[in-house]
Amino acid sequence: MPRLTSIPFLILMLALAACSPGKGPDVNPPPPGEEDPHPAKPLNVSLELDPARKVSGTFTPAGGRLELTAADGTRFTLTAPEGAVMSPLSMSMTPIRQIAGSPLKGDLLGAVHLEPEGALFYEPLTLTIQPTQPFDAAKLKAFNSHEMGKEFYFQPLTASGQTLTLHLSHFSNPGAAQATDLDEDLIPMPSDFADRFENDLGLDLSQESQIVGRFYGRVAKRLGAARGEISELKGALREFLTWRKEVARLGLDEIFKKQIFEGWTLVSQAIEAAVDQAVTACVVNNDPRFVQEILEWTAWIKRNPRLKPYFEGKLEAFETKTKKCLRFESTIIETGAAYTETSSVRAVVPMFLNATEGGFGAEYTGTGTLQSAAYTVQYPVCQVSGATQTGGTFEVRKLTLGWNDGKVGEVELEYFPGRTANSYSLVCPPAPPVVHTGRFFWTAVYSTILHLGEMNTTNATLTAKDWEMPGGEVIARKVYVQTKPLGPVTFSETTTISLVYAPQN
Repeated sequence: MPRLTSIPFLILMLALAACSPGKGPDVNPPPPGEEDPHPAKPLNVSLELDPARKVSGTFTPAGGRLELTAADGTRFTLTAPEGAVMSPLSMSMTPIRQIAGSPLKGDLLGAVHLEPEGALFYEPLTLTIQPTQPFDAAKLKAFNSHEMGKEFYFQPLTASGQTLTLHLSHFSNPGAAQATDLDEDLIPMPSDFADRFENDLGLDLSQESQIVGRFYGRVAKRLGAARGEISELKGALREFLTWRKEVARLGLDEIFKKQIFEGWTLVSQAIEAAVDQAVTACVVNNDPRFVQEILEWTAWIKRNPRLKPYFEGKLEAFETKTKKCLRFESTIIETGAAYTETSSVRAVVPMFLNATEGGFGAEYTGTGTLQSAAYTVQYPVCQVSGATQTGGTFEVRKLTLGWNDGKVGEVELEYFPGRTANSYSLVCPPAPPVVHTGRFFWTAVYSTILHLGEMNTTNATLTAKDWEMPGGEVIARKVYVQTKPLGPVTFSETTTISLVYAPQN
């Protein structure tokens, strides 16, 4: 019985290109400010949703848009700019019917509940609200909260005609109301600084002196602290972007250009430290959860010209560090029984993944030499000699890894296995010797018999789907156990493809 064995071995080495601030204006900083001394006074409200009108969609690194119309005709449009997310984000928007416990006394013009709760964005999202009822722009108040109404706070908005616009740095419950009155006893003081800053902006409490004080008293401090704690970086970045957005809104860029430069420098330093820590966690702790972290920050660097001067000249070292962590091995192992003709091959394929300015993908490609591991031919009454096998090129045309909370949640391999060349001499007395050449036994059997159902005939690409996720060192595994007859001959195969996380010290 002919027996086929196949042992392609893929080494995935991923190269990320990073881009990079330089010298800022020579402006003396104003006196450092102090952190807000007022104690937190959180306010929780209750939300009633309209789940029947919930809409869902996906934001990608290229951006996205989601629209919703509430039962009363109020229209909501949520827009993500390019680079707001660095990997696809499935999200949803649900109308809020009413809010209980709010300090605002007046009509609710419109609000939505956004999921996934707590999602943070690298660039602010825009939410526009077009209410059906008229409003007085002087009495408008915008607000937000977390989860299902936790830590209610105010935030800035702009009004143009009948359209209200809010800018969001995270997901929860943004909205606007016609505030005919404000319950002073219920005015909140959020626990989170970024919420607190937006709360002051929404209540028109921030002045220029407070803005610079907040930068030195909190924003710069937290960005500095984020250099030592990777889990703090996204929150610190949100605070800086909130501060930066308000400076731009008030037309104060020139006045605060020194602080703007200092902020971006601190952001760059924090990202560099975060990647260093992530690489250490990957290599020392063999923890693939940080792969996505490294890819996201690298992609964000590439799309932000504000960061390029800082990272200029550091790209090669940056790549070298990330390669240590972003490396995988995939091995195909096959076991078999007795056979007449058997072929085993092995391929080593360097794999590269590049972060783009729009975000990081999860697609690896590469090529490598198809090597012969073993090739034998046996006939009961004939003598075989000179059995040889050489290989061509094994092409990984696309290895897709779907990341979910730092873990690989989906694997799909599209590849061309290469073409072997086989030959042998056969002597079956009393017939003269016959030389069999021009054969590609392994390729023919593997591609057109055992895996024919996985082939795209237009480009001769095979696709391996439905992988197991065992966890631990083996990130993903694909097992083939199959037997297929072809005329009087039966071909069988037991193949295991293992994708192993293998960082390098």
